[in-house]
Amino acid sequence: MGLTDRAFSAPGGVLIGGLAFWAMAWGIDAWTHVQVFGVAQGAHVHGGDAVVRVNMTITGLPLVAFGMAQLIGTDALLKRGGVPLYLASLFLVLDGLAHAFAFNDHLGEPPSAAFFALVAPAQMAAGLALPFVSRSLDRWLLAGTFGLLVVYGASRALTLEALGWPERVEALDVVSTLLEALFMIVLGLNLKSLKDREEKAAKGARPAGGRVGPSP
Repeated sequence: MGLTDRAFSAPGGVLIGGLAFWAMAWGIDAWTHVQVFGVAQGAHVHGGDAVVRVNMTITGLPLVAFGMAQLIGTDALLKRGGVPLYLASLFLVLDGLAHAFAFNDHLGEPPSAAFFALVAPAQMAAGLALPFVSRSLDRWLLAGTFGLLVVYGASRALTLEALGWPERVEALDVVSTLLEALFMIVLGLNLKSLKDREEKAAKGARPAGGRVGPSP
C-alpha cells in the first residue's frame, strides 16, 4: 500500500484526524502566545497554555495511536519487533509535537525558533514513517536523537549569549528529554534484537565443524 493509499484509507483518516487535532492545539497555543507577548525580538516567558498543551495532546493521542496501529496491521504488530517499532514511532511523533510547542516559546529568539521549525516537522514525519521504512535508517534516527540530547544538555550547561544560553530547565524540556530517552531505549533494544537474530541465523546456517564442502 502506497503513501496515498494509506492516507486515504480508514485508518489513515483516523490518524490524520488526530494530527489535525494536534495542529489545532499548536495553532491555539501559538495564537495565544502572540497575543500575550507578540513576536518582537527578545526572550519571552516560556510555558504556553498548559490546558491546551496537555489536554488537547492527550485528546488527540488515541486517534494517532489507533490510526497508526491499524496502518501497521495486526500481523506486523504481533511479529517480533512490531510493538517496539510502534512505541518508538509514537515517542518520536510526540517529541516532534513537544518541539512544535517549543517553537512557540522561542518566537522572540530567531536562531532557536528556526531550529525548532526544522526539528519538529522532521521528527513527526520520521516518526510516522518509522514502521514502514528500512531498518538501516534506525541508526541515523538514533544518532540524530542523541544529538538533540547533547544540544539540550549544552543549552542548559553552557553560556552563549548569542543563543540565549544557558536556558532554564522547564516542564516541556523534561517531557521532551524523557520521550527522546524512551525512543532511544526502545529502538536501540529492537536493533540489538535484530542483530542477535541475524547472528543466530548465520551460525545456524554454517555447517557443523566448519566444513564448507560436501561431506565425503
